[in-house]
Amino acid sequence: MEIKDLIAWLEEDDAKSREIRAKRLRYLLDIIPIPPEGISFLGGVQSEICFDEVRRCYLDGSYTAVVLLSLAYVERTLASELYARGWSTASTATLKVLLERAYEEGVLSNIDWQICCRLAELRNSHAHFQGFGNPKEKQPMMDRMVQENATATEILANDAKFAVALMAKIVRRQFGFRVSLGTD
Repeated sequence: MEIKDLIAWLEEDDAKSREIRAKRLRYLLDIIPIPPEGISFLGGVQSEICFDEVRRCYLDGSYTAVVLLSLAYVERTLASELYARGWSTASTATLKVLLERAYEEGVLSNIDWQICCRLAELRNSHAHFQGFGNPKEKQPMMDRMVQENATATEILANDAKFAVALMAKIVRRQFGFRVSLGTD
């Protein structure tokens, strides 16, 4: 295939998903309004790239990537904030230790800590193979499909929305805005 044929294919494929992507874009813009001057990220250029990739993946419906990348963004941001506060081991701490320290130092409220822990559980359930019938904290997709009476895509879409909302909350907190996850 020539480039012009590939472009035509992409344009046709793009047109098919434009309405649903516009709805996802509306959601993103509602929870994370980006000022014209942009945003500076505490975690540096890698946090900025991660943030941008989460948004692009969400628009495209790449829900597993959204969950994984959102937690990477949260982890990098929390580590950067704790490091800036003088905790030099933040750059090598595990996610569990980062979350505990962020909670202890008041960087995360109790509800934010619980939400971050839930996102970590979701991330693990999507990133690691789990057999059927595992304990709830390592709930495989098949268990959730039965329990929630939903398709895998519906579950992933909800998980991605949850992950983006947490990321939005952290971004907006950094800039003095507030976003509700419906739990605070």
